Amino acid sequence: MWPPNLQNMRKKLPLLPILLVLASVSCKKSNSGSGSSGNSLSGTWGFIYMTAHTNSAVDQSFGADEYTDLTISDFTTTHNTGTIAFNNGVEKESNVSYESSTLSEDSSYEDGQLLVTTRSLDEGGIPPTSGSVKYQVIGSDSLYYPAGGFFTVDGSGVSQTTPVGSKFTFHGDTLVIMTTIHQVTDQGYPGQPATQTIDATATAYFLR
Repeated sequence: MWPPNLQNMRKKLPLLPILLVLASVSCKKSNSGSGSSGNSLSGTWGFIYMTAHTNSAVDQSFGADEYTDLTISDFTTTHNTGTIAFNNGVEKESNVSYESSTLSEDSSYEDGQLLVTTRSLDEGGIPPTSGSVKYQVIGSDSLYYPAGGFFTVDGSGVSQTTPVGSKFTFHGDTLVIMTTIHQVTDQGYPGQPATQTIDATATAYFLR
């Protein structure tokens, strides 16, 4: 059973927006230049859609007992608009927006034993967002954004400045950019520390 008042003390820590939490990069900065390095990245691309999978675990201790809240979420965006353009180390976003329905499964554990699982569907998205950021091409398949990039726009359209790296591939006229996230933060309430671990993958598709 839950300790007294545990439900109130262990309020769910909010799952950080998928596009905000890119604190870890999937590629390292190198001596490569900021141009297109002979590939066809340069130019303007229309935003088709994006998919994301997120695994967020919040771990807390109460006395000799260990508690974990595990949230697994998935979404595919709809009503996608806007373009991004790569040119000489500057990426410009114009009116990028989307809507999303996020399906989440939340499971609570006590000492490794499943207590309860709930499911929910949340509506979200971002309003039309425009701006520009600097990027570097690393090798033949990676991007590095020293001050954040397309994947670091939050639900209010505010750009973040966390460095981020992504992988990109081409499939005909389609550009695919995949960003992998791993973030560990210390959170919690007074007297009840908690550790939140987020692992996620966001994949965005663009058409020439």
